Amino acid sequence: MLDVSRDLVRYVSALLGQERRAVGTPTSSRALTCWKQAVFVLVWFRFKPNITVHGAAFGISQSTAHRYLHEVVDVLADQAPDLHEALGQAVADGWPRMVLDGKVFATDRCRITTTSVKGETIDVWYSGKTSGFGGNIQGLTRPDGLLLWTSPVEPGGVVDIEAARRHVLSALYPLADVLPVLADPGYRGAGHGVIVPFAQPTDGNVLSRTNRTHNALDRVETHQPQPRQTRRPGRRSPRPHLFRTPHDQLKPAGKTSLRPARLHLYHPQERHQCPHRPTRRPPQLALDTPTSDHLNSHEQLPLKFWDIILRAALPYIF
Repeated sequence: MLDVSRDLVRYVSALLGQERRAVGTPTSSRALTCWKQAVFVLVWFRFKPNITVHGAAFGISQSTAHRYLHEVVDVLADQAPDLHEALGQAVADGWPRMVLDGKVFATDRCRITTTSVKGETIDVWYSGKTSGFGGNIQGLTRPDGLLLWTSPVEPGGVVDIEAARRHVLSALYPLADVLPVLADPGYRGAGHGVIVPFAQPTDGNVLSRTNRTHNALDRVETHQPQPRQTRRPGRRSPRPHLFRTPHDQLKPAGKTSLRPARLHLYHPQERHQCPHRPTRRPPQLALDTPTSDHLNSHEQLPLKFWDIILRAALPYIF
């Protein structure tokens, strides 16, 4: 069974019906109806079977299978918006930026040769990026990754920046102030409005802090604000202090030990004033030290005295 919705098959079938009426195809002159041709192509898109065997399963020859496949591909490609429509839709939707990237899709070898910059004869469709034969296609996506537009195919030997100059950049420059475009280091030198990160050095050095910050800011997702973090009810955050431990390193109040003084935010003898309900008085500070039986006589001072000493020494300890 084909794991696609029936609405998708109906939609592709309707497009094929409009195309056949537009070109004047006689009724019952095709080997497959619009519905069966839509199913035939969707199966190929979904599972990529051998086109000869797949055509034989539908009772058509190899040449007819190729023709029916490319016919549906052309019909679907006509529904895609052009570059100016995609950019206009992105501006209307309020997206803060776009993402430009290129991909080399594997293809059969095309025997078209050219002369390289070094004067050598090379195959135009051979891509050094993938070490194989393919076609280079540029794509514009929204910040959330949804693809809005793809360019015509260029030979795999054409680098990304050159393919972008041919198909994309001329339409991006007028919108550079309202719709900047993020790209990878392969687009260095693309011009105004195309933001390219600093590449990592290959000689063992590291990027400076300024360049790393620049790259981090370029990756910030501004189209979806992060939810505001709220503290859990019933827990008080510690007061800020210049010499005290940062807030993200402090544990919630309660049976908590703070190093290195190991202070507990309750007094063991006053934890429960009633056998049925805990005390409601503010927590006091007590040292996690040996019991008073092991203290010297001059150290057996009232607890309030140690409380005052610790409160005065806390800013300098932490």
